[in-house]
Amino acid sequence: MMTNPAFEQAINQANYGASLIEAKDYGDAISNLSAALSFFKRLMALHTNFEEDNELSPKTSLDECMKTCSPSSDVSLDVDEEAPEGQFIYHQPIHIPAKSALSYTEGIMVSCMIIFNLAIA
Repeated sequence: MMTNPAFEQAINQANYGASLIEAKDYGDAISNLSAALSFFKRLMALHTNFEEDNELSPKTSLDECMKTCSPSSDVSLDVDEEAPEGQFIYHQPIHIPAKSALSYTEGIMVSCMIIFNLAIA
């Protein structure tokens, strides 16, 4: 599993944006997440030696990341009383595992997580 310092920096910036959402600092969260997404997009365009990947590692699957709350919070996912049974409405930002592999599939998932966080900001 290959890691890249610039890739980790983009993830750290995205996770900082998620922390800003939790602090209800939405303006700074949007700025930070937008910058993280732009930076990550440039990284993905420059990186051509992706690991062969057929599936996500379990720690980077979208469902697993959505189950994981903020490292500094005891908050769990909210269940909307109005929603049909078994459906969750996610109000918490997604924190991306810091040691995600630099693979094409995981790169797409990281981008999706950043966009999700932008949407809830």
